[in-house]
Amino acid sequence: MGTFIIESIITLRLCIKWRTMITEVEAIERKLPPVNKPRKAVFVANLTMFAIQLCWAVCHWLYLMFLAKMTLICYLQPDDADSYIKSYLLVNYSWLYDQIRFSYFSGLILQVFQAQASFISNFITILVAITSMYLRNRFQTFNRIFFQRQHKSRHSKPSWMELQMYYARLTRLACVVNDYIHPFVFTTFWSDLFFISFQTYYTLKFDKESVAFCVYYFIFSVLKLSLVWFLAAELHETSRKPLNALYTVSSKAYTVEMQRLMTQIYRNKICLSGLNLFDITRGTILTIMATILTYELVLLQI
Repeated sequence: MGTFIIESIITLRLCIKWRTMITEVEAIERKLPPVNKPRKAVFVANLTMFAIQLCWAVCHWLYLMFLAKMTLICYLQPDDADSYIKSYLLVNYSWLYDQIRFSYFSGLILQVFQAQASFISNFITILVAITSMYLRNRFQTFNRIFFQRQHKSRHSKPSWMELQMYYARLTRLACVVNDYIHPFVFTTFWSDLFFISFQTYYTLKFDKESVAFCVYYFIFSVLKLSLVWFLAAELHETSRKPLNALYTVSSKAYTVEMQRLMTQIYRNKICLSGLNLFDITRGTILTIMATILTYELVLLQI
């Protein structure tokens, strides 16, 4: 419930500032070359969104089946639909009905809130993934232009000023988007880490049937989260690809403008961040994976 409130607040905040963000992004986009293969980019984005939605739907279905199974085990009276609905609410939401009097109306409101919370969480996950793909596609276009120009002027002294200005605009674009998106990145990665740890704990605690549910739920959750995490981390890797090529430039082509471009790419860390507390890179993902693995080993030893 607390996560739902936080996600609702930051979603409302983005809705209020959405027009401002789009205006700033469009102002930068007008100064940039067109995206490379836009139809393919749209197709890949739609395919990614479908994959995330599918994993979310499977996880949500498994969760509902688990709640129904818990109700059958605990309180169900045969051939009594009213008793089943009441038992379903009392068993799975005892944290609420231990504090207030039971009513079907409160149960209905609770189900609506739960569905809305699940939808918002999935929406935020998709938003982070699509934003990462959009920025990565922009830097891929820059890399394509960069390598084409480098190939044509391998033994000459090209002017790097245009590429330097191009990269500066891309850096500004990434900063503008990150300024609006970073709360979503933080909540996504925090909630993902929490639920993975939560499912790991209950996998080692429940009976065989419950463990089967937890394992399948864990697998689909990790598939979805890995897709989002690596899409976000790939932005950082894509933005730094020209560095290796710049290091191999011949002395004849070496200029002050090229040195400035090299310094610009090296020092500007292009990536999404979580409330500017951490940056999403491959190193961050490896650290998170190591933390989860350490947590599992500790649980196995208890």
